[in-house]
Amino acid sequence: MAWDIRGTGRTILRGGWGEYRGHDSWNDTSPAVGLTQHATTVSYAASSLSAISQQNISPASGTLPNVNSFMTTGTVNGTTNGDREEPLTDTYSVNFSQVLPSHMIFELSYVGNNSRFLINGGSTQPVTLDNVNAIPIAGLYKPDPDTASPNFGKVLTPTGTNTGATNQSTTAGSASTQQVNEYRPLNTPRVQYSAIDVTNHNLFANYNGLQMGIGRQTGRVLFNINYTYSKALGIRGAGANDANGFPGDPFNIYNNYGSESFDRRHIFNASYTFLVGNPVHNRFIGELANGWELSGVTNFQSGGDISAITTPNLSPSGTIGPINLPNVTPTMANPNAISVSNTVYLGTPDVSLQPTVTCDPRSGRSKGQLMNPGCFGLPDFLHNGPYQLPFLAEPAFFNSDLSAQKSFQIVREQTIQFRLSAFNFLNHPLNTISNSFNNQYQLNFTNPNSNAFVQSGSNSSLGFGTDPYKTGRRIIELMAKYNF
Repeated sequence: MAWDIRGTGRTILRGGWGEYRGHDSWNDTSPAVGLTQHATTVSYAASSLSAISQQNISPASGTLPNVNSFMTTGTVNGTTNGDREEPLTDTYSVNFSQVLPSHMIFELSYVGNNSRFLINGGSTQPVTLDNVNAIPIAGLYKPDPDTASPNFGKVLTPTGTNTGATNQSTTAGSASTQQVNEYRPLNTPRVQYSAIDVTNHNLFANYNGLQMGIGRQTGRVLFNINYTYSKALGIRGAGANDANGFPGDPFNIYNNYGSESFDRRHIFNASYTFLVGNPVHNRFIGELANGWELSGVTNFQSGGDISAITTPNLSPSGTIGPINLPNVTPTMANPNAISVSNTVYLGTPDVSLQPTVTCDPRSGRSKGQLMNPGCFGLPDFLHNGPYQLPFLAEPAFFNSDLSAQKSFQIVREQTIQFRLSAFNFLNHPLNTISNSFNNQYQLNFTNPNSNAFVQSGSNSSLGFGTDPYKTGRRIIELMAKYNF
């Protein structure tokens, strides 16, 4: 709808709302649909159905799979009984337009959308939102519940201390996949699954943005300037290949609600054109100086949230305590060394090990630092840090291009146009995070001087939180175009 407030066509208020359904793709549910009880795939050395029939092979003569037990170290997929939903999105906007003097138009808009019933189809990462067979925190440090296992009743240990006692099996970090699966809540001695990913439509996301713009599209000076402040929030782990960020907690989806990987809080862009006209009246000088068109584009975009773009926990790693026993020849591994991992620290491979936040990592930064490494620590044993870290912005994007062009008349309809373009004409380099230097965004808590589960700051000497990489250069392009 639209409302001409003053009835002059110069002050307009507009608004709108819409709702639409999305549709799941075949790939979202094909693993679950393809899982059929007692189905066996066979391959025959024949190129056609006719050739197979000539071999007189009867599928009925084969034997069924073992119906007394089932074991797999791979993921089993399923769908949620009674789930009839498909993604539903509401979009809405309000726009205020005002005609200004000198043929300018100012616009102020609120734009938003709210999506619900988004498909929860798992993740490409170790933590999957739809895994209903995930091991809870501390789950690995309970007695092995599998009565059919040789480890029944025994416990895993976080370090190698006293391993081998009658009630202990091995360390959590060295346990096999099969042994870890024995702790999964839906498993029984006869049925041993790994992850059970059950697709469901229970995720949601939203976008809210304030947009401002002013433009002029007539005369010798033309421009269009826009600014947007917005937030894109949602449950991380939705979408194909975790396009909106990685999840950290499969037990409470709300712990995964935060800024998405494409969330850019501040966006500014400007396009501008200046028509020189014919200010020089001298015939010969004016032929060169008049008629030029100068134009440019400038863009600025604040950085996205590093924990949404990389990993939700900034990938803590390291070893507490010396890796090898001191003063021992030949070299012998230290059984008390503590590996910084979710399996050891939390007692589960299915929940992200989150660092503690002891201060605002956006404060106390030195030049060239994106975040303060001294603000992160390790949680207490079998406890976790916050699943949503403060918004930690990656380096911003800035670019500005300029061009100048003029057409010269040759004869009749024949012209030649010259254009000089300068891309990134300010030669402004862009700081960036790079997969070639993972220490930029991966915490390392290596502490050879400790043998206990303690909170300690990240090793800042490895470069965490810095952005030493720069990219970008000025490019000059000269073009001539002949029209006939």
